[in-house]
Amino acid sequence: MLLKTIAFLNAIGIQTTLVESPMATRFLPHVCIDQGTIQATREVLLGDLLHEAGHLAVMPARFRPLMSGNLYRSLREISAQLEDAAPDNPDLLGFINADDQAATAWSWAVGIHLGMDPLCIIESAAFGGEGDDIRLLLSVNQHYGIHALQASEFCAVRKISAAGRPVFPHLAFWLKP
Repeated sequence: MLLKTIAFLNAIGIQTTLVESPMATRFLPHVCIDQGTIQATREVLLGDLLHEAGHLAVMPARFRPLMSGNLYRSLREISAQLEDAAPDNPDLLGFINADDQAATAWSWAVGIHLGMDPLCIIESAAFGGEGDDIRLLLSVNQHYGIHALQASEFCAVRKISAAGRPVFPHLAFWLKP
C-alpha cells in the first residue's frame, strides 16, 4: 500500500520520494516536507504520509514550495506575504482554510479513495490518542476539516449543500489551485 500511495501522490502532483532517512527537519518520524515535496522512509505510517501530503494539497499552489520542515515557520512566512491582502483575496481565503483539520480531512478522503483500512488512515493513538474520535467524526461528516474543504470548494458536506460538488469523502479535485 505504501508504493500505491506514493504513486498516487506523485500522479496528482505532490512529489514524493522514498529515502533512507528524510533530509529535512521533520515533525513526524520517517516523513518530512521539504520545499513543497515529501521525503519518506519505508517505515512511515501511511496516515502520517497522507497527513503531511494533506498539508501541501490544501495549501494554495503558489505557497506549496515554501512549505518545509517545521510548518509553523513556513506558515508565518506565508502569513507575512498576505499581511496586506484584501479580505476577499483568494490566496488569503485559501490560506485560512489550509489548516491541520483540513489536512486531516483530506488525508481521510484520499485513504478512502485508495481503499485503505480506516485504522491505517488514522490510527487510534494518533492525535494524542484521539484517533478513534477523529475517525468517527470523519465517517459521519462532522469533522471540522470537512467544512474547511467545503469552503475551499474541494467538496460539499451534505448533498443539500453540494452545488454540483461531490459530497465528502469524495473530492472534486486533489490539489488546491
